[in-house]
Amino acid sequence: MVKEKNDDISHLMTETLANLYFEQKLYSKAVKAFEILKKKYPEKADYFNAKIKDVNDSKSGK
Repeated sequence: MVKEKNDDISHLMTETLANLYFEQKLYSKAVKAFEILKKKYPEKADYFNAKIKDVNDSKSGK
């Protein structure tokens, strides 16, 4: 029996990886990563929302 491949790697997401995406200007991946972290750690939602804003500001050249 062949198991289905599970492409959901959200359980592997870390803040370090999200910040690396941001530093490497991989803005879409960074936003997605911070969204995953926001769901994973709802108590830090405000912090991750601020990080998402930083990414979006950088993406738009602000």
